[in-house]
Amino acid sequence: MNEIGKIGEDAVCNKLLSEGYKIIVRNYAVHNVGELDIVAEKKGDIYVVEVKARSSVNAHYGTPESFITRSKMGKIRKTISRFLSDYNIYGKNITILAGSVIHDGKGNVISVELIEL
Repeated sequence: MNEIGKIGEDAVCNKLLSEGYKIIVRNYAVHNVGELDIVAEKKGDIYVVEVKARSSVNAHYGTPESFITRSKMGKIRKTISRFLSDYNIYGKNITILAGSVIHDGKGNVISVELIEL
């Protein structure tokens, strides 16, 4: 992961924690399937967060969350199934969120939003 990506993930984790979420795992990966950036829990529900960061300079190309493709969503869903099995999680509500991070191009975070996908 590059430095900007790590800064974005850290910013999203901090937002989640400040809003009462508990981080279960970061960067859960399944070979040849996909990766979950952040998995969190709040009030018994599971939240899977795909982090996307963009600089404010490039904001006219689209919002960070607009870069989460249909193909990426398919990989996330497959990876979620494996995660739930590996962690013996059953009967929970699962929500996929985009962690949308805008930064100044130098790694200074301007804004962080959580958007349900």
